[in-house]
Amino acid sequence: MTNEHMQKCFPAYIPEEEIRKAGAKENEYNVYRICKWGELNQHAFISTYEEVLERDGNVNDLDLNDISSFSTSCFEKEKDAKRMMKFFTKKIHKLYWHMGI
Repeated sequence: MTNEHMQKCFPAYIPEEEIRKAGAKENEYNVYRICKWGELNQHAFISTYEEVLERDGNVNDLDLNDISSFSTSCFEKEKDAKRMMKFFTKKIHKLYWHMGI
């Protein structure tokens, strides 16, 4: 991740030097991501914070001191992503069944 990209991804109130002091380094990984919108693109990798902003703009329910609020869930192993997708699919199906849809 370049410095320019980091500045775009993280809210302005988290100074880049603090992120680097915390041990962040540039790395490359192959990861698996469950794309909620069915299309693999840059938008599929937005953080929880960005997703909430986009949905309704109400970040009051997020713990802005918890780094996971600014994370994107990815999996190192394909089998783990598939297992989680199966879990989400069952949850959604169950929700629709309870709603009578």
